Amino acid sequence: MIVFIDFDGTLMHSETGNIPDSSVEAVRRLKANGHVPVIATGRNLYLLEDYPNQLGIDHVIGSNGAFIYSNRKLIYGKPMNESGIMDLVKALQAEKIDYTFSTHDRYVTHQMVGSDILGFSEHFNMRPPEIDPDFNDYKQIFQINIFSQDTLSESIIKASPFHFLRASFNGYDVIEGALYKEAGIAQLKKLWNLEDNQIMAIGDGMNDVGMIDYAHIGIAMGNAQEPAKAVANYVTDRVENDGLYKALKHYKLI
Repeated sequence: MIVFIDFDGTLMHSETGNIPDSSVEAVRRLKANGHVPVIATGRNLYLLEDYPNQLGIDHVIGSNGAFIYSNRKLIYGKPMNESGIMDLVKALQAEKIDYTFSTHDRYVTHQMVGSDILGFSEHFNMRPPEIDPDFNDYKQIFQINIFSQDTLSESIIKASPFHFLRASFNGYDVIEGALYKEAGIAQLKKLWNLEDNQIMAIGDGMNDVGMIDYAHIGIAMGNAQEPAKAVANYVTDRVENDGLYKALKHYKLI
């Protein structure tokens, strides 16, 4: 079985920044039993830091499905449209709304107007972005995050070729297409010649709904948002209550 595991709220307890010992053990036993764990996350490699290596996970679907990193190599990437990025940046700057760019291994912004970027980083126990006023390498951007506690204006959304997902209390995930992590899973399915019944996905957030629904077996954490629970085949316990371990045990993978 190939098990696609969300990071924040599934592997890691977002509020504490801790990965439960039971999750570490679950991943170890999953591999020992011949199954393959894959992190499927909205983060890129910069924001994942060294966690994949610490967990012994060799494969990452990052930036909500926009790239795949496997055995220390980038094996798939779908960058965002360069002119679309430039137009969106101009619109956000005009409204004084903060944003960040994600390549597969860089997380960067031009400036921070308000406090929402740092609030988001603190909430999810993530590194803050690099600040580079001169950043203009838009050819390998896999995701843009927009930070605003207010609803983004329809004029900005309608003028953009990208898809916007209200993924947190103060931010949007912005990607090239309307499919998120499930698009990355579909690409890996082709690359690895997988059958449908080999795919399991576990997550908790709005950006996990699609992959939970797409997977042959879709699992929602006990702390998951309701849309994720609604499409799941099984709802396990909360992350801090050994939810990942219990889910894999339930399906006899460990």
